[in-house]
Amino acid sequence: IFTGCTALKTIAIPSMVNDAYALRPATSMFNGCTALTTVTVGTNVAVIPNSCFVGAGDKTNGLTVTFASGSVLDTLMDNAFQYCNITKLDLSNCSKLSRIGVRCFTPRQSTAKSTQKTESKLALQTLIWPKANATINATGVEIGEEAFFMTPLKTACVGTYTESAEGKVVLPNYVKTIGVAAFYGNEAMTSLQLSANLPIIPKFAFAECTALTKVTVDTAGNNNV
Repeated sequence: IFTGCTALKTIAIPSMVNDAYALRPATSMFNGCTALTTVTVGTNVAVIPNSCFVGAGDKTNGLTVTFASGSVLDTLMDNAFQYCNITKLDLSNCSKLSRIGVRCFTPRQSTAKSTQKTESKLALQTLIWPKANATINATGVEIGEEAFFMTPLKTACVGTYTESAEGKVVLPNYVKTIGVAAFYGNEAMTSLQLSANLPIIPKFAFAECTALTKVTVDTAGNNNV
């Protein structure tokens, strides 16, 4: 719909009054919108469609995406933010989240090492998970294959961002499945707290996370509050 609109800087996706899944077929809706710095998503939007923001986001300042209070979001579909210059994603209001799709946040890669370092700063660095609740605890959250492949995610915290959370990636206890190579090649993550409800860690899930020095499991349920 807005593919290649390089003048678009701010988007407010309205609440879908009659059908929360109305955007599902709207693939590639904001592809190549390279001036985007801010996206806010209305309450009654259940999906961010396939390849919605591929290659979007301001190349200098990055892109911040937030969801309105009471959001019914349940799915970030496959490739939703692939090659996107998104730097912060706030899902704190998304208490019905159930799935993050395949290669959802995979950043653009370059063959030149100097360019790789520059581009890696314009990929997802900060993620704020929703607080635990009866709904999300019951359904659980699935993270698809290669969802954060080569993504320099440095901080993933629950509910509210604080400076003390900086540098730690938390997978809340409602995360019950992660796909093959889900966090492969994350060179920014130094500390990882795993969900206590992961039945298996698949192959290559955290391979080549070369800065990682500490891994813990939240058996006490502290990340569910």
